[in-house]
Amino acid sequence: MTLCLYAAGLRAAPRARALFGGGAPLPLFALAVTDAGFSPRTLALPAEKKIKLIVSNRTSGPIEFESFSLHREQIVVAGAKITVFLGPLKPGRYDFFDDFHRDSAGVITVSTSAAAGHP
Repeated sequence: MTLCLYAAGLRAAPRARALFGGGAPLPLFALAVTDAGFSPRTLALPAEKKIKLIVSNRTSGPIEFESFSLHREQIVVAGAKITVFLGPLKPGRYDFFDDFHRDSAGVITVSTSAAAGHP
């Protein structure tokens, strides 16, 4: 039985690598949420690439990272971080906001000239 499960895992590995970036590390970007709002308020991302976005909540209460254009909605408790996988995205503008604090918002701009970043 164990051998069958191992063999099944070996057959699935190439498909998993294709779905999740072929084993290469994803470009990494970061957003922080403070009492003053998102930082940075504008985040430039590369077009047509899968990316990993780390959202850190540095407030004393929960926030909800939400974006209608990115089809994402995730609660981040106080002091925690979440990982949001995005892309590949087409060039354009993608708005996001904190659904619990509607005055806190930002924008992701996607272009072919944006470079990979680090948190």
